[in-house]
Amino acid sequence: MFEAGALAKGLSTSRICTLLIDLETTDVGNPLAQFNHTKLNKEGIYELIRTLNSALNEKSLSEKVLEQVFNTYWPQFEQGLQDTLAKEPVSDNASSRTNESMVAEILQTVRSLDKRTRKLDNSNVELFGNGIDTPPDQLEKRVKAMVKEGIPTQFIIEHYRGIEPLDEVHKYIINSDIQ
Repeated sequence: MFEAGALAKGLSTSRICTLLIDLETTDVGNPLAQFNHTKLNKEGIYELIRTLNSALNEKSLSEKVLEQVFNTYWPQFEQGLQDTLAKEPVSDNASSRTNESMVAEILQTVRSLDKRTRKLDNSNVELFGNGIDTPPDQLEKRVKAMVKEGIPTQFIIEHYRGIEPLDEVHKYIINSDIQ
């Protein structure tokens, strides 16, 4: 768990792949819960292989070749997997997560998202003011700057709702998109 968390925050080229054996996605807690999970079946493994292949960029196989190779070797892999699983008894030590732990994780995630959203809102106010202090001759310039920064249209509209004529804000947004 520690290593997965460190890798996730580390290099931009890091990739974390989880393979669920006798687990459901709801059984996985943080930090591993933030990653996409692969179930140990033909569809899950194929999607994992596709993901790994796409990370190879120019060295990746074409989709058709990848599918042919996968279908060729899947029976051999599946047999080896079945043999291995037959040798290793299923552990009764694995405990399911409680509803309380899942609710606590949801609450923690929602609070984290709320904190990020407030921080983003505050940084946008620092960048573009609160809308009230926009001089009329600066409205077009500020709206176009917000569009250029990639601020969502709905945020820009809410930013100026009740302060500036929204038809003017819309006009500046549209003109920014055209240019």
